[in-house]
Amino acid sequence: MVTKVALYVRVSSEMQVEGFSIEAQLRVMREYAAEQRWEIVREYVEEGFTAEHDRRPQFQILKRDAQLGLFDGLLVHKLDRLYRNLPELLDLVSQLEKMGITLISVTERVDFSTPSGKMLLTNIGMISEFYLNNLREETVKGKYQRALSGYWNSDIPYGYCKGLCSHCKDPNGKGYCPAFGKPDRSDGKHLIAHPKDSKGLRLAFELQASVKSDLQVTNELNRRHFRTNRKYHKHSDRRRTGGPKPFCRETVRSMLKNPFYMGFVRYKGQLIPGKHPALVDRELFETVQKVRQQLRRVHGAYPHKKRFFLFSGLIRCANCGFVMRGRTYKRNEKEQRQYVDTAYERSVPCGQSWVKADDIEKQIVAHIHRIRLPKPWIERIIQLTTATEKTQHEERNRMALRSRLDRLQRLFVAGDLTEVSYEQERAKVAKQMAQLPVETTGAPKIRSLANNMGALWEKMTDLERQTVLNHLFRGIYIRGNTIERVEPRKAFKELFE
Repeated sequence: MVTKVALYVRVSSEMQVEGFSIEAQLRVMREYAAEQRWEIVREYVEEGFTAEHDRRPQFQILKRDAQLGLFDGLLVHKLDRLYRNLPELLDLVSQLEKMGITLISVTERVDFSTPSGKMLLTNIGMISEFYLNNLREETVKGKYQRALSGYWNSDIPYGYCKGLCSHCKDPNGKGYCPAFGKPDRSDGKHLIAHPKDSKGLRLAFELQASVKSDLQVTNELNRRHFRTNRKYHKHSDRRRTGGPKPFCRETVRSMLKNPFYMGFVRYKGQLIPGKHPALVDRELFETVQKVRQQLRRVHGAYPHKKRFFLFSGLIRCANCGFVMRGRTYKRNEKEQRQYVDTAYERSVPCGQSWVKADDIEKQIVAHIHRIRLPKPWIERIIQLTTATEKTQHEERNRMALRSRLDRLQRLFVAGDLTEVSYEQERAKVAKQMAQLPVETTGAPKIRSLANNMGALWEKMTDLERQTVLNHLFRGIYIRGNTIERVEPRKAFKELFE
């Protein structure tokens, strides 16, 4: 006989959490318990969790209290509040029976301990499970269709808002956004650039593009008082905080990899043009991705400028052939940089040990300054750099006219063309060639830079320098404190002979 009952209520979405579903369930269950003259021992309220599994905090507490015998009846509003998974629902009922606890549903109002009740329980569980699977499929289809239409799914990414300024409810609104309370700037169905956060987003990308680490970007955003727009809910491990919080490195890392900021919506690996404005252009986004990729191996993160080793992976010991790895250490409170032979990691005896980074890097840069590109290479660089569809068409015309001149000359020499005809035709070709545009104005500057690798090197960013080095060299071998030899890649051997 039931005398003491526990009440379990559950809602699975934020809309239900903020609405009246919890109170509605509790009201009906309290009234039913009062009618039956049952004592309510405890109420377990589960906010924002699905019934697909039992990884629910209040549900786990309920099962622990059931084992302690705190109640002899478990009252729910509907069975699907407990589980939408039939096998686990049946298993729970079996466990409750063994503990002498009766499961009671206000809506179904059936004794589930009887054969007919158990059959009904099975049917209800099957329907609930079907509903959950169907709901999952419909949700997936809905999200995919929303993405195909160019709209975002889930939370609004940092840097954007709905533009409903007159009645703004965004975390980064009142007391933070300069447009708060002013006339609406959107219909609420389309995202627009947040007046303040969009500047923080752009700043984050620009900082990383200049080889700043995630931590440095995070610190700079917080120093300038930018704040995340993340909401924290009661049902998560993070309790409600009452508003936006300072950035953390994980938030910045996720933000800087999101193609949403280029104007795309991503769904299951597919990029779809979005209806929101891009906050960064493709060039800046791709630059940031290259920075992250090329610098990831340095200390497992993105290094501070002082800890950046430009020749990491290229410098090798001439004695043992192993790569020398960059590292930092402190001496007299000053940070020092060096390349260390990795032979010791492999228990290979080698007398190289280490070398000062600044000393060896200066020698390598001196090698690069002495590089002189062959003239055909420079002309090819000019051609590739200045080539457009128009200039390529003009170059084809110039080549065709030169071929025509050669053909005329061969015909004249062979006697198939009279001198008068030859001179007339040659004059026509010369006139046509004179009407072609002269060499592009950018060519002299390109030629000057290509002839001076030292000046070109100084104009490069660290990322560009690293790219050049990886293309030029297979390895740079040192012995002691000096370079013994360089091993260029096959395509560039000519430059070092």
